[in-house]
Amino acid sequence: MSSDSATIKPIETDITLETVLQFARTLPAPVFVGIDAALGVPARLADSIESSPTPKISTFLDWIIWLFVYGSPDEPVNTPDIWSPGQPFIAVPPGKGSKLAFSQAGIQMHRGVEQGLNANSPLIVSGIPGTVGSGSRELWRELSQYLQTNSPDFNIWPYDGSLEKLFHQESEAHSITLAEIYPKVCYGIALAATLPTKLRAISKTKEPIRKHVIDELIGMLDGQLEIESIEHCYRSEDDFDAMISVVAMHKLMQYPKLFFSEPDTHPMEGGVMGKQGLMLS
Repeated sequence: MSSDSATIKPIETDITLETVLQFARTLPAPVFVGIDAALGVPARLADSIESSPTPKISTFLDWIIWLFVYGSPDEPVNTPDIWSPGQPFIAVPPGKGSKLAFSQAGIQMHRGVEQGLNANSPLIVSGIPGTVGSGSRELWRELSQYLQTNSPDFNIWPYDGSLEKLFHQESEAHSITLAEIYPKVCYGIALAATLPTKLRAISKTKEPIRKHVIDELIGMLDGQLEIESIEHCYRSEDDFDAMISVVAMHKLMQYPKLFFSEPDTHPMEGGVMGKQGLMLS
């Protein structure tokens, strides 16, 4: 993506890790791929694993390989007593306090970023509104298989290095960087006159509001970005989020010192791109 002008358009294929990588390989280096799915897990998972006779788990990438080799990721639990790092996904049962029971049993379901943004746990697959665990699981499955069976031609931030290092390395063999993004973080950045800025809430489930926001955004872009197939963004929450996220990352790149400053990261929890563009208390 040029820092001066660019075109936003949808990828005309089913979205999987492999199809995204195939598309990224056709673009001039360096390539930044923002993924609206968790690339990290609650930190306490690693502490639980260390007491078991397993390979050492130092990072989230170690853990997902371990999970899909030794664990039972496709068997979600519905009671805290059978939860384990090898069986981490949760199907919250009906009933008042059923989700709270997991926390009361000492199970850390949320990363720091989810707590800070009031977001859902990447480990919950069903039982509450807005679960994201199923999507997390499928991405992690693809990523685990890829890391085990291929010599990766991509990096994953922050596990493979700082943004400064990943964007300025000389080798084009690893010119693709995957990073976690979160639309709630991106809304304020995309619609801000200057950065850093504050979080902005958008009722994206309502099409008239999506259209109003997009019209506001187009008025701010002043020709720097062209948005193709914009009608998809009016109709679809997912397309709306994807478009807003691209605009946000493009804007953040106009502030190199801000873009390359490192938001809080953790070897198990990872980090979320865009937080460095926000004023968070």
